[in-house]
Amino acid sequence: MAIAETQVYMPQAPRPRLRLLEDERWLAFMLLVPTVVLLGLFIAYPFVRGILLSVTNTRVGVPGDFVGLANFYKIFNDGIFRTSVYNTFVYTGVTTVFKLALGLWLAMLLNRNFRGKAFTRASSCCPSSSRPCCRPSPGSGCSTRRSAFSTGCSTISA
Repeated sequence: MAIAETQVYMPQAPRPRLRLLEDERWLAFMLLVPTVVLLGLFIAYPFVRGILLSVTNTRVGVPGDFVGLANFYKIFNDGIFRTSVYNTFVYTGVTTVFKLALGLWLAMLLNRNFRGKAFTRASSCCPSSSRPCCRPSPGSGCSTRRSAFSTGCSTISA
């Protein structure tokens, strides 16, 4: 009879790819690559393309020639453009002040003691919730006590 060979189990070394991802620098790089690609694709490319289009006289379907800053000179001397920029700044300023004043007034109003205060706060803080936040259940993510990491409704009960 032949002597049976015994097989000894030898653990294999991890594959190089897995060892590479254990290095924090490579792991950080691999996690950042998708973000950088998406930012480049959806933010950087359109931004650079817009700048290139702004210094040419390109029309739809017709490649343009480089004109430098002539387009900017033309629009800054246009009365309609100046009026629209002025209107935009006025609109932005007025609406910002109005929203700030309205928000402050509502906050002060909701801070007073009145009947139905909890319900009013809950309905104004969680309008998109399918159920009101005035009676939170454990683990619902919406409570009437605010914590440092609260999610959902952020009202403070009195």
